[in-house]
Order: sequence, then structure tokens, then C-alpha cells
Amino acid sequence: MKSVVLLSGGQDSSVCAMLERQVSDVTCLFVNYGQRHLVERESARAFCTKFGFDLVELDFPQYAGVSNSSDFASGESPVISNRNALLLTVGCSLAQKIGAESVTIGVCGSDQDLFADCRVDYLRVLNGLVFPLGEVKMPLVHLNKADVLQLGCRLGLEDWLKNGSHTCYNGSRKNNWWGVGCGECLSCQVVLKAVGGVS
Repeated sequence: MKSVVLLSGGQDSSVCAMLERQVSDVTCLFVNYGQRHLVERESARAFCTKFGFDLVELDFPQYAGVSNSSDFASGESPVISNRNALLLTVGCSLAQKIGAESVTIGVCGSDQDLFADCRVDYLRVLNGLVFPLGEVKMPLVHLNKADVLQLGCRLGLEDWLKNGSHTCYNGSRKNNWWGVGCGECLSCQVVLKAVGGVS
């Protein structure tokens, strides 16, 4: 069985890739949609090299010109409207091309209040629209960040999640006791809170 995992280079998608590997032959997909820092691409490449995943990369930076990515880039908002619709549409197209039965997206429970396109109902509608004969998997959707980190540790990702993955909205690769990042942006704050809950 084949599957596609949307890989951002961050913690959630890394855990998803390792989970999905247990049941299928995984192809990871990284999409450059004009995100603020392409250190995410470097992290995605490093993850696939380290853990032996195939990686497909797609460049679509023009998306930044038709979305609110400018607000994201300026730090005014962490939200990019309908980003997951774009990622899943591309992921499902790749899945159909390679004969994969599923596409996995790394949304977790703590994403859903702020990000409408991380909510279960939204993703289920997309599943029916863009991949009616396949499955959009969201294995972390009922877990908070602390749960995701604990799961990642059980999958052998403890060092990667702390030192290799990239989640910082400001693009910082500063090493801290809790991981890599600026420690100030929303994403880093979520990780900090989660690590406090784990220890």
C-alpha cells in the first residue's frame, strides 16, 4: 500500500510520516507556497535523508501573491487562508499519480481554534471533493502538542523533534533547552508549553 504524507519539516508532519510508515510505503511531499522561511525545506530534506523517505518537492511561491501570506510574512498573522486546501489538492493529485490510497496531513488538536483549515469538518469536505476514492488521514487531530511530542518520542524521534525539525514562525535556528526556535512566536510558545507538560 502506498501513501503520501504532507511534510513541512516540522514536528507534526514528521510524526505523521513515521506513523504512516508502519502501514504503507510513504512518499513525502514538500510544497513551497511562498512561506516566510525556506529553512522548512531544508528541514524536510534533512528528515527524509536521515530516515530514508522519498521526497517530492513542488514550487508554487506564486500562492503568496493571491493569499494573505503578506500578513504572515510581516508577522501580523500566523494564518494563511486555505493553505491546507492547496496542500491537500496537490497531495491528492500526487497520490493519484503514484497510485497511493491515502494522503496524511499533520494537523493536531491545538491547531483547530486558530486555523479553520485544520478542523475535522473542513478536511472531511476536502477529502470528498479532491480525493473521493481515497482517504485524507489526520492521525493527530485529537491530540494536543504534548501528546504529539510524546508519540514522536515513542517512534524514536526525540532528538529529531528537539534539534532537527523546524517549527519557528520567525525562522530562528537558535538552540534552546526545549528545542530550536526564537522562543517568542506562537509556534514556539506552543512547543514550550507542551515540553513543560511532558517533563
